Amino acid sequence: MAPSLLNSKRLLSALSLFSLLRPKLYYMKRSLYTLLSLLTLAGTLSATPLLPQDSTLVDSTKVKCLSEVVVTGTRTRCPMKNISIPIRVVSPKEIEAVQARSVEDLLQMVIPGVQTSTHGTQNRMSIRGLSADYYLFLVDGERMTNEGSASSVDLERIDPSSIERIEMLQGSSSALYGSNAIGGVINIITKRSHKKLGANLSSHYDTESIQRYNGRLVMRLGRVTSTTMGGYAKQHDYELPGVSADRPRTMPGFYTFHIGEKLRYLSPDKRLSVTATGRFHSRMQDFDDKEKNRYQSPTGNLQVLYKPTDGHSIETSYHIEGYKRDKYFFLATEEEGPWEPQFNYLTQTARMQYNYDPTEDPYKPTFNAGVEILHENLRSVQVTNMNDVHRASTKTLYGQMLWRMDNNWSTTVGLRQDMHSTYGTHLTPRLSIMWRNRNYALRISYSEGFRSPSLKELFMDWDHRGMFRIKGSDDLKPEISHLVMIAPEYNNSFMNLSLSASYNRINNRIYLRPEQEGSVLQYRNGEKPLDLWSGTAMLRVTPFANFDINVNYAFVLEQMKVQGKTQSFHIRNTRPHHINGSVQYGHRWGSYTLSGQVSGRYLSGVTSAVYDNASDDYSYESYPGYALFRASVTQRWQTLLDLSLTLGCDNLFNYMTPIVEQGASLSPGRSYFVSLSLNY
Repeated sequence: MAPSLLNSKRLLSALSLFSLLRPKLYYMKRSLYTLLSLLTLAGTLSATPLLPQDSTLVDSTKVKCLSEVVVTGTRTRCPMKNISIPIRVVSPKEIEAVQARSVEDLLQMVIPGVQTSTHGTQNRMSIRGLSADYYLFLVDGERMTNEGSASSVDLERIDPSSIERIEMLQGSSSALYGSNAIGGVINIITKRSHKKLGANLSSHYDTESIQRYNGRLVMRLGRVTSTTMGGYAKQHDYELPGVSADRPRTMPGFYTFHIGEKLRYLSPDKRLSVTATGRFHSRMQDFDDKEKNRYQSPTGNLQVLYKPTDGHSIETSYHIEGYKRDKYFFLATEEEGPWEPQFNYLTQTARMQYNYDPTEDPYKPTFNAGVEILHENLRSVQVTNMNDVHRASTKTLYGQMLWRMDNNWSTTVGLRQDMHSTYGTHLTPRLSIMWRNRNYALRISYSEGFRSPSLKELFMDWDHRGMFRIKGSDDLKPEISHLVMIAPEYNNSFMNLSLSASYNRINNRIYLRPEQEGSVLQYRNGEKPLDLWSGTAMLRVTPFANFDINVNYAFVLEQMKVQGKTQSFHIRNTRPHHINGSVQYGHRWGSYTLSGQVSGRYLSGVTSAVYDNASDDYSYESYPGYALFRASVTQRWQTLLDLSLTLGCDNLFNYMTPIVEQGASLSPGRSYFVSLSLNY
């Protein structure tokens, strides 16, 4: 039988299997057997070559910048060009070009559709119309613990100078990562050193906002490598315009420090590696003249990777992370009052995963399968009191197959079954197909997602100083999403153009609904689904050596039926149009390099819907768009010591928001900064 005919029949068989697994009742009754059948299918395919054994693989892709990019966000190391799932990879060059003050600032400058706004003492983040609740944040493949349903993620725990690259899985990734991945996954990968002895010192000073100092020491003793890290950061208070000229909005300052240690053992035959990591982060923040908040996050991780034979590996990991918030009150005598615990959230994750990667034959499927257990513990004064513990657990069985059928076609099939302690069993599928021909590629994917209500959304009961009250609901339903994405791509030797268009329908959307004339806000499920339309365009150009241009664009449209009519509005004040980019050029003379960088972002104006409880209808408010730009010059001396010095200006045109509202610029105005990095 001809190889092409054989491939077509097997693809049809895989698609038929997927379609049979679609009915929900069948999910509930036969889900475990389905996953086993899928893995059996993958094993059968891996044992049967799709092409003759003497066939030579001809890589039709000629892209220098992308051909060797290996991603890990799919829980399998795989070249990006072979993956049918749309993935955005932020390279070290892009990170260097934007000269970010923080991780939050970095994400806004390099990923299309990332926007932040202020809310009390925290910054809220939205990504392509969805809040941070709908995205799973990972650090080196392990989930970050956050403050439940606060629509925010405390990224101050990560030093921006320690980031090697960022991988973003676009679209729902619940089939691989479970709850909180309806929007996608952002995996922040930190730097690794392969030296026997190495050290790094870095600093960043901004005249108007923040200063950072960080260090890292790497030592290899026999088969053990030790990486010790630590740092300190401080942000000054600054004021932004408030609702009136005589009442400016003060952005609270903070100071933070972190320490960490990573130990890695590699056996002589390189088949066994053991990695143990411990980190601690603490941040102090003045809320106002009377209160001060303290945030602390201890993290521990143990990972064991064993490769019994070539192509086969078993990975076992245990991850524990806490996130707690305390506060104390300044007494009338100006003495510090006692610390009062406010919030303590602890997660524990245990995972075992089997990987099969037949590197000797690129046409054999690569697949992984694993089990995972997640435990959550919450103590909070906003829920009941610090003596009561609210718990939830999720047991998971998952599998994923990546199959490159020939030089042109590849597919990814994923399946995950979660067994939640409150919401029972839920099965989540994903199917992606990619066609590639020389410089062109087309990815089409369908994925389902789900998000279980957080413990805060279920049990919260918090009176905010008598102004309003926020209550949870113990009868909330999980959010369910259905996403379809089309992503064409063009590559050649000097450019990469990636487009994407997606439609995401979210059922049972959880939101805060005003009750009792607005004095009470309660978490409820929306009666109507939320339809989210989004599109992105990402262009990377290298017209000649050492000259890089990156431009990203994101569009978001939210639609929902209100009083029987489909209306388009931005529920979370998301700016519908977002453009960011950077230009970088450098030249080297021997050991000396001089480079210049210009980066910026533009956010369009927005008309936002505001719910009026009295009329049971929405009114609309409009906010102007704005643009921010940054420029810098970097000098680098690569001698015995690798020294880099950067001088720059942030907010070149001194833009100040006319009023602080959700989605407004949080920049304090034009500022100047200097960065210094020393590597040995």
